[in-house]
Amino acid sequence: MRHVHSTIRSTELEPTRGARGRLEQARAVSAGSPLVEAEQAAKLLGVPPRWLRDQARAMKVPHHKLGRYVRFDLDELIDWLEETKRGPRRGV
Repeated sequence: MRHVHSTIRSTELEPTRGARGRLEQARAVSAGSPLVEAEQAAKLLGVPPRWLRDQARAMKVPHHKLGRYVRFDLDELIDWLEETKRGPRRGV
């Protein structure tokens, strides 16, 4: 389990011009993907890894606790991100 993150190379989640681009990129990579570390998940969300770990500790983002390790499922994070969307509704 120690090398689970190695299946998703850092180049696969390269920063793009915006969150929407990162989401589209992540959807392509995440299908059936293993759990990833905070650094990779934070890159998807465009936030610092420490912020993401703090949010997981506060039970504000979906995560998995494996002993002392915290891992993130990209599909769960994408769903969570969609749920937290605020602003005008489309089609109204």
